[in-house]
Formats: sequence, structure tokens, C-alpha cells
Amino acid sequence: MKGFRSVIFAAGTAWFLSVLSCGTTGVREVRESPPAPAAPAPESTLAFAMRVQDTLDAGTVKDAISLFDTVDPETASAAGVRLMLASLLLSDNQLSQAEEIAAGLITDNPGDTDALVLAALIAKAAGKGVQKRQYIARALELDPSNPGANVELGDEQMLRRNYGRAARYYAKALEGDPKSPAALFGLGKSSYYLGNLKAAEGAFRTMTVLCPGESAPWAYLAKLETEKNDHKKAQSYLEKALGIDPGSYDALLDYGQNQRAQGNLPQAASAWERAVKVDPNYFLAYEYLAGVYDDMGQFDRSLKNYRMVARTNPEYFYAYESIGVSAWKTGNWKECRQALMKAREYNPGTISYPLLIFAAYCREGNRAEARNYLAQVMRNMDRSTLEYALARLYFDNINESSVVQKIMGESSVNTRGKLLYYMGLYYDINGAPDMARNFYLQVNEIIAPMFVEYRLNEWALGRS
Repeated sequence: MKGFRSVIFAAGTAWFLSVLSCGTTGVREVRESPPAPAAPAPESTLAFAMRVQDTLDAGTVKDAISLFDTVDPETASAAGVRLMLASLLLSDNQLSQAEEIAAGLITDNPGDTDALVLAALIAKAAGKGVQKRQYIARALELDPSNPGANVELGDEQMLRRNYGRAARYYAKALEGDPKSPAALFGLGKSSYYLGNLKAAEGAFRTMTVLCPGESAPWAYLAKLETEKNDHKKAQSYLEKALGIDPGSYDALLDYGQNQRAQGNLPQAASAWERAVKVDPNYFLAYEYLAGVYDDMGQFDRSLKNYRMVARTNPEYFYAYESIGVSAWKTGNWKECRQALMKAREYNPGTISYPLLIFAAYCREGNRAEARNYLAQVMRNMDRSTLEYALARLYFDNINESSVVQKIMGESSVNTRGKLLYYMGLYYDINGAPDMARNFYLQVNEIIAPMFVEYRLNEWALGRS
């Protein structure tokens, strides 16, 4: 999930620290004669590992890497310390240096499964898929239940959405290490997607005990409660997740959804505003904000956020439609038609965009440009269709009764309602408000409408 602290990285850190704890502590000989101060004892690998962990907690990966320049040569040469340095270099994307250290560890000890798994992760980061698979295979030959190797294979299957196979790999990893956070998290996620909610809950609850500093398991427990429609309990779990990691983008998204489900729209908006500050370059929080501000009647804020959806996710054509609709509400006709023109690039088959663009031009006072635009659209339309007849009516104001008759004969309620709206709009932009209202009222009578024009129709009735 985007925005969560990487559980896998956290697990990797714990794994490497556990490896380091196996290191030995040596003491240099002290000369007895002549008397002299004792030389400082080399730092134990475990003590150094804890110093690195403290630096990671307080600073950055680069800060932690810089500590390796200060460690004594004996400690620096320990396999566990070299393994940790390579893992940090991997985290900092210094792949060639990390690869060199991992290769040296494997040369020194070909049976070192920790080094093999690390080498696989480095190869993966470098885009060397064949090498990665070779290292994983060697690790599994030596240890079929190796947690790191099985978690990596499980993660591969998760990316392919093969959740059943992924769950089997995570379960195998737990045979090797029942307390592996990465394996528990993977098993929880894969079980969740498989609909095995009991297994998912068990894995995530175990994680909350083993990894009290992780927000992710609490956030997933909240998802499980949401599945049960227990929004209050889900809220409590999300608050625990955010208490641990206030900057979790995904937990903030879910908290907003949770508040919205309980009817707390301002609280939902507040959560999503926080998410935007965490990651201003991802579109989803903007989309949620646009929707909730729309529901709250704050159309300027809604429009602002739809603009950000389009900016951060330009291929999401619904954002342009939403900008167009929101700009329609606020009377920003130029932005309305520009956004709908962009939406039409992605969805050219609908008649809605051209007719709304025509109307926006008219409301700007530019009917000539409206006709020029619609003429270009009509060239590529099937002249036998009702949509063409409606577009022709907008273009030259001919055959009104014939078009209405065809619309009333449309069998689909939603299509009929949508086209009746455009009849109302036609009269609206041509200065016949009473005729327009007649059609708007017919649209308003439709039960369970499934077309965007119904919203525009409500606004038109509110104005008329």
C-alpha cells in the first residue's frame, strides 16, 4: 500500500540485525611492559548494529552508511557488518557497491543464504532478473524454508495477482521463521485478497504484537472491520495506525473514507487534506477531496481538486469531465469547454461533450464558434442516429418536434433521460426558459438515474 512504511524493509533490517547478533567480540592484546593505556576494544557487531539502527531511526540511510567509515577494521570485516552495509547501500540505490560486497560474502561463504538473498534483491533492483532467480534458487536449495527467498517469491506472485500461490510462499517462509514480519504481512494481504478474512486477521494481529511500531497491520485490521460494516471499530484501528505513523498516506485515505461512511464529511475532508500534504503528487486524495467538497456544496474547492487530479494523473479522463461539470456549476464556461474537449479526446463516442461544449460557447456569447465546433464533430457522426439529429437541431434549430418524438420513443430510460436534458438545454440557450423547464421536470421524474446529466438537470431546476 502506498505511503506505508515498508514492512519488508523493516523486516530486512531486523533480519540483518539478527545476523549481526551472531558476531563475536574480540579484545586486542595489551602490552604489559612498559605500562601503557589499554587499546580500545573493537566494537561488537551487535553494538555497532544497534548504533546503526539508532541512526536510522533518528536520521537517514546516508547517515547510517557514514557510520561505517568510523568503525574499527576488525568490526568492519565481520560478515554481519558487511551484510548490513550492503543492505544499506541497496536502500540508498548504490547498487554496484552493494553488489560487490554481496559477491565477496558469497565467495567467502557459498552457503551464506542471507548473502544470497541480499544478492538477489540487489540483482532485482539492478534489473537483472536472471541473476535474481539464480540467487533465489541457490538459497532455496540450501534452505527450502528460507524466509527471505520465499517472501520474494510471494511478492512476485502478489504483483501478478496470483494470491493463492503468494499465500503458499508466505506460509513456507513462516515455516522458516514464524516471526518474520514480511511473511506475516504478505500472508495477511494475500489472505485478504483471497477473501480468507480469518487468516488475514490472524496474521495482522500477530504482527501488531511482534511489530508494535508498524502502522500497516492496524490499517489492514481496519479494512477487515470495514468489510463487516463496523465503521466504529475500523475507526479505532485507523487511529492506532495514524498514532504510529501520522504521515501514512494510505491510512489517511482510509480514515477519510471511514469518516465519510459515517456521514462526517468535514472530518473526511480533513484527513484527505492531510494526505495531500504527505504526497502532493499522487491523484487519489485530490479525487476524494473533489467529491466530498462537491457533496458539501463547496464547488470552488471541488473544482480546485479536480484540477489537481488532472495535473497529477493526466490519463484519467474522468477528471476532465469532472472539471467540466464543476466549471459548469461555477459558470466558468471557458474552463468548462476546454476540459470537456480534453475529455472527448479520450472518449470521442459520446454526444454529451459536444453539446455541452456548444452550450458553453453560447454562454460565453460566442455562438459562431459553437457552430464551427459542432460542424466539425458532425462530419464524423452517423447521420441515421438520434444523436446526430439532436446535434443537427443544436446546429440549425430545425425539426424540433421530430427530435422530441424520437427521444420519447427511446427504450432505455437512462438514454431517454439524458437526451431529454439536452432538449431542455437547447431551449435554455435559445431563450425559452419555460420550454426548458418542461423538459428538465421530465428528467427530474426519472427514478434511479444513471447519467451525469441528471446532476446538471438538478442545477438547472434550482436556477430556473
